[in-house]
Amino acid sequence: MLPARGRAPGLHLSSRMPATAPVPIPPSRPAADAPVELALILERAIGSRLAEAERFALGLPALVGEGLGAAELYLTQAGTLTALLRIGSGDGPALRRRLAFWGARAGARLLDPGRLGDRERAGFDVGLARAATRAQAAPGTWAAEVAAFFDAAGALPERIREEAAAPSLVLEVGGPGWADVRWDAAGQALFVPGALAPPEGDEIRLGLRTREGELVRCRAAVSAVRDEARPGLPAGFALELREPPPEAAAVLDESVGDGALADAERRRAHPRYPVRAPARVVPAGRGGAGAPADPADDDGQPRFLVENLSQGGAFVRTAEACPAGAVVLVTAALPTGDELRAPAQVVFRSKRGMGLRWLADEPSQAHVAAVIARIAARPRRALVVDDDALAQRRIAEALRDRGFEVLLAGDGVSALQVLSEELLSLDLLVADVWMPRMDGEALLRTVRHAGGEEDLAIAMVTGRDEPGLASRLERAGADAVLQKELGAQVLAQAAVAALERKRKARQTAERG
Repeated sequence: MLPARGRAPGLHLSSRMPATAPVPIPPSRPAADAPVELALILERAIGSRLAEAERFALGLPALVGEGLGAAELYLTQAGTLTALLRIGSGDGPALRRRLAFWGARAGARLLDPGRLGDRERAGFDVGLARAATRAQAAPGTWAAEVAAFFDAAGALPERIREEAAAPSLVLEVGGPGWADVRWDAAGQALFVPGALAPPEGDEIRLGLRTREGELVRCRAAVSAVRDEARPGLPAGFALELREPPPEAAAVLDESVGDGALADAERRRAHPRYPVRAPARVVPAGRGGAGAPADPADDDGQPRFLVENLSQGGAFVRTAEACPAGAVVLVTAALPTGDELRAPAQVVFRSKRGMGLRWLADEPSQAHVAAVIARIAARPRRALVVDDDALAQRRIAEALRDRGFEVLLAGDGVSALQVLSEELLSLDLLVADVWMPRMDGEALLRTVRHAGGEEDLAIAMVTGRDEPGLASRLERAGADAVLQKELGAQVLAQAAVAALERKRKARQTAERG
């Protein structure tokens, strides 16, 4: 990230942000010339993570710019790295937003020690005093001091020591959240969804990693920020590309541009929406009005499962496919709470199930259109964080059965990286408590301290019965604390219930 051209680094950046902007800490109001302290805290900076922590520390002067005065680095025996920065008092909200965004991408949280109460500040200072490794650095000697600090911390002596550089925003083409990326080829503008955003006016280095693994680089400036998600409009920020190389424009044109959309329309007359909805499918004329869904088989799985719903038809996964040409009545309970009820004709059958085309009577088409309009607004999205791959997969499948789009992470650090890219576009976070690198409790506290995710419901999952754990997690901001022994289906049901309670409480507060 670089400050905008023609402006003093770190100063005079646009701070026109809505009151709900996810700035983690309200801006301080010190005396005119008094420096401000800000701390970036990175957990689990041990072992191989030391090299990542060093790269993060080397990039801090580029983030702060000329406003950076002195800085102190502290590393505890447990691997908590704290970078205490002293900055000019005029840098304000834009700098905090910048540090929060890039810090979250590195797995760090932003803290304003000046906003702590006396007891919390005393604890913070004691933690620094007990650090096993510490150093002071000034902009002129930053790289050398950082290298010496990590030498003393035990980083591998043969590590590659990179030059201090502004961090890059690398987007995986087709990766998580890519469906919400938008590209305006005429205006050379790219919309990036996410819960956090750099400040307007900042220039950044952008990288596009293609499906073939090639990295295409270009420069861009943050031209606008949308801090609140709305139906069909995720939160995020717009980038104005600066003289992008032809290969960058080609990648975007192919993956999200008008050409890609036109190809999709040629391949598919109606956009499809992935759902997993238990259903009843009977020959037309049978079953009567309001026929309930078929009971599940002995293994608990539904006999019919509606998938890939569109205005034109649907695919029904089943081992009991009807013959092609048959007219059937479909009744399904959708994840949105709607009941889909419409006549359809079987157009093909396969080993997996059968494809249906809705019949063209006007009432049925209007009903299907209304149902799809609610589904298309924005599917609910969840992030499941667990280092146990089997438990992670089972919870994810249980949430998908309830209509969620699910993202995955194996520990707290990876979860923060996902959250930084999916800011304000997630509804639910389900996290295990005990994980390597950054555990669930540290993840919970980081997310709640970062701010901007007030509507995100967080369910913590634990396999240990530790006294006081549940109350501690709830005080830290957990909406539910659940035992793993309940099983994936019950865990998913309880997590979704916590999400609904949070939404209803928010609606009640807004009406009041």
